[in-house]
Amino acid sequence: MLAGDALARVTAHGLGTRSAARLLVAPEGVVLARAGAADVLVPAADLRAVHDEPFQVGKVVPRRGLLVLDWSLGATLVSTAVHLRHAATRPDLEAAITALLPTTGPRS
Repeated sequence: MLAGDALARVTAHGLGTRSAARLLVAPEGVVLARAGAADVLVPAADLRAVHDEPFQVGKVVPRRGLLVLDWSLGATLVSTAVHLRHAATRPDLEAAITALLPTTGPRS
């Protein structure tokens, strides 16, 4: 979806196709390895934030809910939500993705 606009679904690069996916974090960025759809690489330089949301359009998950990546797709800020099958993986994934976020100064 477009960041900040829950009703605007992004379809570029097949992003509008829902599918089971694995999140893989590497120094180059985050790969959404999707079943039945093309994988998507979010380059580390394009990452803007990682956070939790209880829902996005068509997806509702209680408690910590969805793991959401905010990232730049060209000049457009988009959000990609992933429902983690194993909640125990969340802290490590969030830490690994946070480590890739571009810095504009010292982190607090």
